[in-house]
Amino acid sequence: RERVAEQLANAGLITEPAGGTVPMVGLSGVTGEGVEELKEHLLLQCEVLELRADPGALGEAAVLDSKLVRGMGYVADCVVQWGTLKVGQPFVVGSVAGRIKGLIDDAGARHKEMPPGLPV
Repeated sequence: RERVAEQLANAGLITEPAGGTVPMVGLSGVTGEGVEELKEHLLLQCEVLELRADPGALGEAAVLDSKLVRGMGYVADCVVQWGTLKVGQPFVVGSVAGRIKGLIDDAGARHKEMPPGLPV
């Protein structure tokens, strides 16, 4: 983590722990540690920066994490970046394609569509 902060500083980006303005969240792709903290931090930044997107456009989201959940199949944690995601819409993530079968928000409520800026 300190090595990454040093590399960011060399590129002119000072992290919050070092007194700068660039947020830094520890994350492990192997163990999944830090994923929840990253999602919370992203939501906070979206609110603070008052990020807006066109809800009428085709949906686009960033996948933060994915896993196989018994009884549900493959599940991806995403943040809607642009447009509105709708159940039944096609999706592509890397080399995988399919259709959105369900949209569940961070509180566990099911939705037929999710507008920009919300975690799914």
